[in-house]
Amino acid sequence: MTDFTHEMYRDLSELLIPGFLSTSLEIDGHRYGLRSLSQQDIQYVRKHVNDGDPLWKVHLVAHSVWVADGLPLLGNPFAPRVVFDHLLRCGKPLFRAMLGTVYGFFVRMQEANAYLEAYLYEEESRRVWRGLGSGRYPLHSKTSIPGVDALGLNPLQSAWVTWNKLEDDRDAQEYIWSNTKVMVSLQSHKGYESLQNKDKTRQQNEDGRRGSVKERARNRFLYGDQKDDPNVRPGNTVRKARTADELEDEMRRWIAGELDWHDQIVEAYKNRIRQEQEERERQKEEVIAELRAKRLQEQDTLGAQKPALRPITAEEMEEIRRSMPTSGAKFITEADPAYRNFNRFIRPTVQAGNLSVDAAGRIVEKPPAVQHPASLDEQIAGRKVVVDG
Repeated sequence: MTDFTHEMYRDLSELLIPGFLSTSLEIDGHRYGLRSLSQQDIQYVRKHVNDGDPLWKVHLVAHSVWVADGLPLLGNPFAPRVVFDHLLRCGKPLFRAMLGTVYGFFVRMQEANAYLEAYLYEEESRRVWRGLGSGRYPLHSKTSIPGVDALGLNPLQSAWVTWNKLEDDRDAQEYIWSNTKVMVSLQSHKGYESLQNKDKTRQQNEDGRRGSVKERARNRFLYGDQKDDPNVRPGNTVRKARTADELEDEMRRWIAGELDWHDQIVEAYKNRIRQEQEERERQKEEVIAELRAKRLQEQDTLGAQKPALRPITAEEMEEIRRSMPTSGAKFITEADPAYRNFNRFIRPTVQAGNLSVDAAGRIVEKPPAVQHPASLDEQIAGRKVVVDG
């Protein structure tokens, strides 16, 4: 795992092992360790205090203190009450600092939960799972904090364990299915190839989907949640089609003229290239027209046409032949590569032709308009006689 992904999954890794976020506060010569509270902790606090109780916040902070001056408090049922009585006697600055830290934990937990699915698809996640003997050992066995086993599993840990068990079952089924395909290949090679191609397509689609999830997680970490950005419209997303339905949907949007954010950037770039190339061609035509006008002016001044071609002697022709290479491939350059690529890829605009999208969103094909050839009489009536001279 790179430093970038390690930083992105930092809080998520702590919520897995040891199972909570933690920070330390040092006030008045004492050092307190606070941890994040799971939903089970909140439910436990609500068993003996109501949300509307003025002392609700004090109980919340008391349950979050898990170490005081190096003394671990996890697993001690009397510790929250002792800390609660101490907080009632202490000053407000200590309580406010602790309460702000506890509230900050909730925000960090919500943000870490947004990266859970992406972390499930990382190889690091599977290595941690295999390090636990594929579920034979609990998560708290990877930490040396005493009493952490009394906290149980938080929702994020439960989801992580469940997914890894399902992934193990999927790997086992894939192994059995691979053996089945070997047996099928002995009976019908074409049947085996068909099954193999379907499995390959399915695996590629799944790998692409997981890659998209990890890419969205990285974009969220770098640029924030785009759902909260009012400048991002619903169409400002990049769609990558993989399945047949997604390809059909992409074609439907292309026929209807719906461009996503990436398509709009590409189209704007191509339009800018077209404008620059057309401007260069216009300037070139102006230069050619200026030279042609200058040539005509010289002809009028001299009273005779200036020859466009100059005859050469046999000696000059022989000198030209000797200067040319006598071996190797001969290349005839029609135009410079940039101009050829522009005429091939940028200048033409692709149209949908006879395809269109109806009111129900289905792709329909209009019958092509057949133009009947003109009769012989119409051709004779419409001919143009040209008289030379």
